[in-house]
Amino acid sequence: MIYRILFIITQPFDPESGGVQMTTFKLSNYFVEAGHDVKVFSFTPDKHSNYESVSLVHAKVSGSYKNAENQAQFSSAIQAYQPNVVINQMPYELKIGQMLLEEKKKLGFFLLGCLRNSLFSVKLNIDDYSSGLLPPPIYKLFRNPLGRMLFQQVHKRKHAAQLRQFMDTYDRYVMFADPNFMELEYFIGDYKKEKWTLIPNSIPDTLAEVPAKKKVLLYLGRLSIPQKRSDLLLPLWKKIKDALPDWEFWIVGDGPHKTKMERQVAEEHIERVHFFGRKPPYSFYEQASMVVMTSAFEGFPNVIVEAQSRAAVPVVMNSYPVAAWLLKEGKSGYLIKPFNLDEMAGQVKHLAKSELELKKMQQACLDRATEFTIDRVGKQWLELFEQVLKEV
Repeated sequence: MIYRILFIITQPFDPESGGVQMTTFKLSNYFVEAGHDVKVFSFTPDKHSNYESVSLVHAKVSGSYKNAENQAQFSSAIQAYQPNVVINQMPYELKIGQMLLEEKKKLGFFLLGCLRNSLFSVKLNIDDYSSGLLPPPIYKLFRNPLGRMLFQQVHKRKHAAQLRQFMDTYDRYVMFADPNFMELEYFIGDYKKEKWTLIPNSIPDTLAEVPAKKKVLLYLGRLSIPQKRSDLLLPLWKKIKDALPDWEFWIVGDGPHKTKMERQVAEEHIERVHFFGRKPPYSFYEQASMVVMTSAFEGFPNVIVEAQSRAAVPVVMNSYPVAAWLLKEGKSGYLIKPFNLDEMAGQVKHLAKSELELKKMQQACLDRATEFTIDRVGKQWLELFEQVLKEV
């Protein structure tokens, strides 16, 4: 059966600009190569990459899904395309879900919503989240155990209502890791559990063997606070550099914290730190021996599986449930107590000085990454389509 598959995003369709975009790009190409018809609808009018293999329809004016002209174009595009599968990558934009339900009544397609973030991002980072929402005087009142508990309960009730609405809107709700089931149960119990489906994010492939490596510690990602905790990167390197005088620290990425980091390196004369800006990642993974992640929270951190696919050992803050699921502690990476720089620095130094252990872990990374190749993950999607379209 040939499927007509429509992806919906709000961002520009540019796989280099974010995880949702990259995931959409990889799946779209996989489905096209498998002989299916694929379109992507973006609610952003510009800044799209030109990829001939994927058919793109984008909004004509600014204002995203809130603009009436874009809403009308969206409706027309769906009716013209007549999809039998619609994958909404942005379920938290509730208006999009409402529009899709109206179109589903007319066309009868199968509707999938995709979780692309950890449900515990607020629960695990309540201070940062509340500080961004509350005026400073009120925030100070909440910065105590009772205030945090009250704020947490308010968030839980609000988020639970959203998640129940998702279960009512979508025929299946696709998550990417076992811990997401635990997160959902925390918020909504077993509400419509038959709709919960697990399909992980994917990587293009894995290397057949460990490549020649350099003595490089790599950070690859957005340079920001509070999510990525990029403020920890240079303090971490300062704890490492003297013990590893022949190693370098490569920082690949851009973001609001980059300028401050570059200034700090120059002013403090921090040695062997190299900034590369935002670049395609895989050549850096292939050269690096280890990758560090300091994030406070992540949804499905592609960096972990991408690094494993190129035999770069992840050393990761264990600050969100998916981290432990993606790597096997002590085998294909290390989990660090959240924000404990001494422990992270100690593990990096230990591994750097243990050549046999490092090589063993690099091979284990390749073995683990095979579970997330696009061929495996894409087949899971096609099996889901085959199953659910029998129900429509």
